[in-house]
Amino acid sequence: MKVIVAAAVILSTASSAVFAASDIPKSYTGNFPNTQNGSRKVNGKFTGKELAIKYVHPKGGPTSFTATCTVVEPNKTRCAGKYTLERGDAVGKATIDIVWADGKPTAVRNP
Repeated sequence: MKVIVAAAVILSTASSAVFAASDIPKSYTGNFPNTQNGSRKVNGKFTGKELAIKYVHPKGGPTSFTATCTVVEPNKTRCAGKYTLERGDAVGKATIDIVWADGKPTAVRNP
């Protein structure tokens, strides 16, 4: 509530900030866009601070990714965590950006 009041005070100079604040949801479960590296069938859960997704990597096959997320822009979260190929032969660290609009993910990109 305090954020909305503060945003309303500066409405004349930054009206887009009022609307952008609602782009990132408090939680989201469902499909995410394919990634820029070609990963597809991306789906999972975002809790506002954590992300857990599964997807098909173009070279590694079925993969899981768990991460902690922070807001870096009014419509973008940056999620840093680890991925695991489900065949069990690779684990690594990764960071992705998720772009949101109206509470839904519109792009998944490398930062």
